[in-house]
Amino acid sequence: MGVTIAVTRVACNTTTGTQDITSADLGGLTPKAVWFIVTQATADGTATDHAVLGIGAATGASNRWSCGVFSEHGLATTDTGRRIVSDECVVKLNTGDANIDGEADFDSFISNGVRIDWTNAPASAHLLTVILFAGTDLSAQAGTFTMPDSVDGTVDVNTVGFEPDVVLSATTGLSAFDASDDTWMIGHGVALNTSPVQQYAVGFWSQDAWASGYTSGHITDDYGVVSVDWDGTLTGWGGEFGSFDADGFSVTQRLGAGANYVGFLALAFASAVGFSAGIIDSPTSTGNQSITDPGFTPQAVYVGLTQMQAINTAYSGSDQAGAKGIAVFDDDDEYCNSIADENGSATSDTQSLSDDTAINFPQDDGLSGFVASFVSFDANGWTWNFSAVMGTATKWWYLAIEEEAAAGGGLTERGIARGVLRGIGRGV
Repeated sequence: MGVTIAVTRVACNTTTGTQDITSADLGGLTPKAVWFIVTQATADGTATDHAVLGIGAATGASNRWSCGVFSEHGLATTDTGRRIVSDECVVKLNTGDANIDGEADFDSFISNGVRIDWTNAPASAHLLTVILFAGTDLSAQAGTFTMPDSVDGTVDVNTVGFEPDVVLSATTGLSAFDASDDTWMIGHGVALNTSPVQQYAVGFWSQDAWASGYTSGHITDDYGVVSVDWDGTLTGWGGEFGSFDADGFSVTQRLGAGANYVGFLALAFASAVGFSAGIIDSPTSTGNQSITDPGFTPQAVYVGLTQMQAINTAYSGSDQAGAKGIAVFDDDDEYCNSIADENGSATSDTQSLSDDTAINFPQDDGLSGFVASFVSFDANGWTWNFSAVMGTATKWWYLAIEEEAAAGGGLTERGIARGVLRGIGRGV
């Protein structure tokens, strides 16, 4: 019963063939959906040259997608690129072009995890963060849709097959699958089926073929997915979610045009768990910070990290738009993935970082920004502990999914599995 979410991370296989990715936190359940995050990083807490980020999702052999960006390190003229595909669930781009260094297709869901098939193995064992969604009360569907290509045009995404509670999304602002393009643009966000609809998104731009780095960005509470233009505005477009119904949802294109592809993962929880999203401020002093916005005890949290200090504000050619990250954690696993592209650097200065802590999010020049470890899930949210902060608060969006309720007041399958694991770890 219920809804169970588990976070884990593995090193990508460097040979072709299948790779099983599992988490005992699922308690033997077979997932129905998976979300992937990959960067150039190969070791915890150690920055790797080149900014490379990939995001993907799958719910079945015909329902998967992935998108990614890169920005090459150490060049006198910037070299950036992007890609989106509809026939793979993991894509990691090369560091010097938008060709694919590694890609994996969905194979099957298995007990406690997912099996992927590396049709093109990456050259190195890059770290791959994985979020698994399971439970009898869960409905899930991954897919893509095309923005209408007109201001105030609406697309009806009616291929979901149920009314979603939450939709995660990502785009690289491209109008062709499996085609590369110069210039880096990536946006990702979330929309909640509430009244009114709550939606949050970030978008980033990195200019190609410039003599110095030029990064722009935007974080918004008006749209659930965005395509940012070179000047940090949403003249690319803003995707406003609405009209959730039994078949899916609609998205209205605001501010700009572009028949661009968007990848999504739609989730419904049959009232078994609650969900919450919003904008939070990073702390300006070290120590514990408690986030009470959700109003319930979460089982998993997803955070879109930025160095931007204001929402609905264009950051053009800005240091604050040069770093972007994704943090994910459950009650015993925490991972943070980020990429940085220094704005205004005469020689391109880019990096990727993955770490097994809730937050390790550097500034655009790679210097220390925010570092935090997960402390606890609480009655109204969560607590994390910061060992490094910036002097000014920056804006992050979050998605929290509530801990599943135990039948009859007993332990959930997730709780039993985690109790056993903790007992083993403590020598019980």
